[in-house]
Amino acid sequence: MEKGCGRRWLFFSLVLFSTACSSKQAENPAAAPPLPPARDNAVACLGRIEPVDGITRISARSISGQPSIVARLLVDEGDPVKKGQLVAVLDSKEQLEKAWRQAESRIAVAEMRVAQVRAGAKAGDLAAQQAEIGRIETELANARKQRARQEELHEKGITPASLLDQRRLEVDSLTKLLQQANERLKSLAEIRKVDLDLAEAELSAAKTEALRVRAEYEKSMILAPIAGRVLAVYARSGEEVGAQGIIEVVNTDRMYVIGEVPEADVLKLKVGQRATITGDALSGKIQGVVDKIGSKVTKNRQFPVDPGSFSDSRVVEVKILVEDPASVANLVHAQVTAVIAP
Repeated sequence: MEKGCGRRWLFFSLVLFSTACSSKQAENPAAAPPLPPARDNAVACLGRIEPVDGITRISARSISGQPSIVARLLVDEGDPVKKGQLVAVLDSKEQLEKAWRQAESRIAVAEMRVAQVRAGAKAGDLAAQQAEIGRIETELANARKQRARQEELHEKGITPASLLDQRRLEVDSLTKLLQQANERLKSLAEIRKVDLDLAEAELSAAKTEALRVRAEYEKSMILAPIAGRVLAVYARSGEEVGAQGIIEVVNTDRMYVIGEVPEADVLKLKVGQRATITGDALSGKIQGVVDKIGSKVTKNRQFPVDPGSFSDSRVVEVKILVEDPASVANLVHAQVTAVIAP
């Protein structure tokens, strides 16, 4: 009986010893498969996808304090647009077009006024004044003859002095009248500088007003300032243009991942380093290259699901240029993870 018990204790002792040896072997690193070399200088960070040129928000300002209303929206979300393409028309277009046409007609009137001043008096007025001068000259010549005859008769004592004085008064009156007629003719033919300056100033003011009204009219037709794709629509036909504008347009030919790198890791980075980008919205890994490193420490904008990962709230934004922009063209603002290789 004692021998049986001893054998059982010996068996249990061997089993325990064997189990302990196996446990120690599993804990021994030398017995585990070799790990890949540690990448101590690699930097991991959260980031977001954005176009290199940013997002262009197209809006319309109010005219004369009146709100801008979209009469027609010619594009929708996802539509491609070309630079200079008409994307929307405001309801003020017709009213401003009429005002512009009226301003153009005022220019034509002012131009005719300048031409009239430069041309001087009418030909008929000049001819009439010249005829008046000729009539006065004829009368003056006759009056002088009468005066000479009266002077001769007065010297012979035939006529009284009062008759001679009358003839002399007629000559003096006609002489003054001729002088006035000549001055009138000169004033008719002369172009006064003050009149011309006034007419030209009125023309300049009319042109300035027309340019202003035309600028207002052109702003009622909203054109795309860049080529790209409509990202969002904020005001449709019949709606008032608010603070968000009418639409957002992005050019997705070049795309960034804006990585938020903890400030402690910034010294590990340099332009040209390669980065691997992953994310739930991506179909697979994509590659990029560090293009720009920010110089300002800010608070992070991306927040991880796991609060223990990438939790540093003081970060520096690093712009990683995506090598295949088409793969993320429809993922603007998507959150991703970037691992920047040393």
